[in-house]
Amino acid sequence: MYPNGQRPPSAVPLGLGVMGAGVAAGAFLVGAVMTIIAHRDGGEFSRDDTIGTVLVVETGVVTGLLLVFALGLILLGRDAGRSGTVWIGVAALPWTLILPVTLASLADSESHPAGFRTLATVTALVCGGATLFGLTVAMVALGIPPGRRWLAERVLARPEPGWPSAPIVAAGRRFVLSAVFGVGGCAALLVLTPLATTGSDGSLAAMITWTVVLVLFVALPQALGLWGARLARRGRRGGANLARAAGVFVVYGLEIFMVLGVWDAMAGVAEDAVLPGPVTLVLAVLLTCVVVLALVQWVAGLAALADPRSERFMRSGGLTPVQ
Repeated sequence: MYPNGQRPPSAVPLGLGVMGAGVAAGAFLVGAVMTIIAHRDGGEFSRDDTIGTVLVVETGVVTGLLLVFALGLILLGRDAGRSGTVWIGVAALPWTLILPVTLASLADSESHPAGFRTLATVTALVCGGATLFGLTVAMVALGIPPGRRWLAERVLARPEPGWPSAPIVAAGRRFVLSAVFGVGGCAALLVLTPLATTGSDGSLAAMITWTVVLVLFVALPQALGLWGARLARRGRRGGANLARAAGVFVVYGLEIFMVLGVWDAMAGVAEDAVLPGPVTLVLAVLLTCVVVLALVQWVAGLAALADPRSERFMRSGGLTPVQ
């Protein structure tokens, strides 16, 4: 099976990646819990502090659970977990700085006991370092060829039910779902923003800015990703590379609108809402969940393109399986 004295691929890089992702997941969840405690026990906070808390908690919990889910896929021998972890790391990397900064600022309140302030500050530093270290290790170890080979060998050993491979077919479907949820959810949040409160930034200039962001960072990259997935299904590796390049913009573009959704949800709590407060809050939460789902579907599509069976299909030019 391994001619010319070649050794079987080592599982060490994969193990390092799993360890790093586990550390990052735990740190995100701990940071989110500590942020809730710091905000709840910290007395009166400004609206900006409340929005920052909601953003950090939402991101920490969602990222932590997604990483746990991806680790479960890896343990089940699914390559989607490996590739998904890399892209989750790309999406969450900026939050490795935002989480500790927000937590430390909440802890720096005179209403907290001195011991709690020290504990929360130390937790913020540890969580920030652990998330950055864990994600970096996971992204490098699971992204480089040695980190892919051990799992790829086992994925390719499974019988292929059809041609083209199932993952590359699934990639296009996931991109389509992501485009529908992403563009639809973001556009709906734009409509909701001026209706959130009379004091919300629903001015014409702000709406134009949000619309430009929607077109340049969500709609256009998703269209390029769909085109790339179509090219990849024809056996062209350049199509997968195009989808990956566009995916960076999609990931961060959708995150921007997740922030807008949280802002609209917090605005719905105010008493000067144009729409009834509970209606605004429910709509903002639902639409934010739709945007999160779009992000998850996009990452799942990128993971499908990176599957070893998809790589084998594209190396063959889409003609015949490579033995």
